[in-house]
Amino acid sequence: MEIFRVIYQADLIRGYYDTHCLQGDAAPLSVDDYVHVIKEYSSVPFELFELDAGQKHWKAKQIKGGIARYRDRAEIYVAAHLPDNPSAGITLCEKRFITLKELSHLLIDDEDSYLDSVTEWVNHIIYGDSPFNGAVESGQSETMACLFAMELLFPWQYRESLRKKINDPNDPCTSLEVARKFKVPLTQLVFVLTDTIHNQLTKQHKWLDEINATYSQPI
Repeated sequence: MEIFRVIYQADLIRGYYDTHCLQGDAAPLSVDDYVHVIKEYSSVPFELFELDAGQKHWKAKQIKGGIARYRDRAEIYVAAHLPDNPSAGITLCEKRFITLKELSHLLIDDEDSYLDSVTEWVNHIIYGDSPFNGAVESGQSETMACLFAMELLFPWQYRESLRKKINDPNDPCTSLEVARKFKVPLTQLVFVLTDTIHNQLTKQHKWLDEINATYSQPI
């Protein structure tokens, strides 16, 4: 799966969000508004379900979300955020992230990305893209879905300045503070701000800016 296609799709959704949602870029960005935008943009109808980790059919707490594909629709499952019983659910930041991560599969996946084997699915949960499992297309799809979700929840225009503040020993700004402001999981924020990922995304956004500039030129 090409990372540029992921960035391009996220940019389209961001554009629709900025155009139609009154909140604009104010953090934290609205997941409900994003869900509405994706419903309008996606060619696949979907329903979103919240599941209590205590329910009989949802006991595997390490599985926090999923997508079920059918011929004519999709169903998105996200574990519940239970403020009164935190140990039985997921955090609000996790719920926001997982909702958009699972929805992203409707926009960025192709058939090679689908997991149709229970064994393959379990191996990916346990080993990820490690040598035990291999960087298969379906595994790459999960990584790309994480990047897509963070493109929506932690927009690119904020990244460079906040990254510099976090890395400045004289600045009190911390990764945790930024994660709380944007209501995203700290682990995912740290991941997208690592040198390797940030540098790769910088290249992709530079190409995207060049393409957008080219097509915005008057004929």
